[in-house]
Amino acid sequence: IKDGGQQLTDQFKAINPMQQVPAVTIDGITLSQSLAIIQYIEETRPEPRLLPADPKQRAHVRIICDIIASG
Repeated sequence: IKDGGQQLTDQFKAINPMQQVPAVTIDGITLSQSLAIIQYIEETRPEPRLLPADPKQRAHVRIICDIIASG
């Protein structure tokens, strides 16, 4: 957001009624939570990977993401 506050506009409210960032419209759907956005992109766009290929390393990344998301 360029100068801040654009998420409070009616235009943004039409995209995300919760008026929170981040929000992205992709493949005809709007996603508004960081983890959901990351997971959707990872599952629908195989290259380049967002998460490590190794399941153990991927789990560690998800742990860190959960800690960050829980605030």
